[in-house]
Amino acid sequence: MGLFNRTDKQCAQELVAAAMVTKDADETARVIRQKGLTQEEMARGAAYIRSGKRVTGRG
Repeated sequence: MGLFNRTDKQCAQELVAAAMVTKDADETARVIRQKGLTQEEMARGAAYIRSGKRVTGRG
């Protein structure tokens, strides 16, 4: 697991946040790299988003 042991939901939140503040895929990728997400965390976050679970709020 990654350095910070992020949950799947936290990984998804990082991905969504990066996508919201950038204007294209290249910039999004750069922001995600700066946040330090590993390949595994990116995959887990994407799977969480695809599952349809809420990314906001608690629980």
